[in-house]
Amino acid sequence: MKNDWNRTEKQARVFDELRSSKLATVRATHMKSVFQDLFACDTVEEAEPLLKQWYFWATHSRIPAMIKAAKTIKKHWAACCAGSLRESVTDRWRRSTA
Repeated sequence: MKNDWNRTEKQARVFDELRSSKLATVRATHMKSVFQDLFACDTVEEAEPLLKQWYFWATHSRIPAMIKAAKTIKKHWAACCAGSLRESVTDRWRRSTA
């Protein structure tokens, strides 16, 4: 799944056509986008209620990959909420493997 900013014009047109459908791929892409928006929050207090809403939505989506991702996040909930929200997951991973 590509992000909005790295889709070609053709991909963007196709996605816009599909957006109104109820395809699982479109719903999963939207869930991914909403999850990424959590990293724009400035505080844990601002992000945690949104993360709880996203978790509920993902676990009730009937999309196995999203349910699995949500349960993985739930396992590491404290770590997800701790630390800097603006720090990318990739940066944290790089530091932990260095």
